[in-house]
Amino acid sequence: MHIYSRLLDHPLALDARIAIYRREAAGYRIPHWGSHTYAAQYVSRWRMKNGEEILFRPIRPEDEPLMVEFHKTLSEQSVYLRYRRPESLRTRIAHERLIRRCCIDSSEGMALVAVLTDPDTGQHEILAIGRLSNMPTGRKAEMAVLVSDSYQRLGLGTELVRRLIQVARDEDMEEIIANFLPENFGMRALANRFGFQLRTSSDPTALTAVLNLTDADARDITRRYAGRHLCV
Repeated sequence: MHIYSRLLDHPLALDARIAIYRREAAGYRIPHWGSHTYAAQYVSRWRMKNGEEILFRPIRPEDEPLMVEFHKTLSEQSVYLRYRRPESLRTRIAHERLIRRCCIDSSEGMALVAVLTDPDTGQHEILAIGRLSNMPTGRKAEMAVLVSDSYQRLGLGTELVRRLIQVARDEDMEEIIANFLPENFGMRALANRFGFQLRTSSDPTALTAVLNLTDADARDITRRYAGRHLCV
């Protein structure tokens, strides 16, 4: 619901919205309205291999401080594998950069974060982030995943990729593309697991993996991982 009002002598614009969120979002601050619609259908709880429960949800503008702390947990190796070049912490946590990364318009793509809540303090911590960036031509999106070093090998990367593939399907995308270094064996394994096909890259230092979302086999592979470690 939207309500707008404009007064002749004192211009004033009002915008009122009503949103219904899933029960899984309880205990988390509801995001402020902005230039995008909060995709509440992508909010759900999930359990890692170590038994800890987390919440997957779309990133929000107020996540900037959490993203600063997230970047502090990353090793130089993880940063290099993700960005395919060294990136200083100062560069990665610059306000101008982070605010753009945390404010996602639905026309640009989607970013999902994995959030762990401390049961004693109630403090939230971002453990991983997966991002789909819509490409300017065709119904294609580029995918990237980054997991905190302390929480790797707990299934977060696999689950993020599965969820991002579902987001791309919901948005009627036809292809997902992932570009990564040949030595990024984690991404290579994920690409292979979900049926990505390697293609020649314009960048000789990188590999390009492509998932054809119209392929029935790719759809079956995605279903195979659905619901694993799901919290009900």
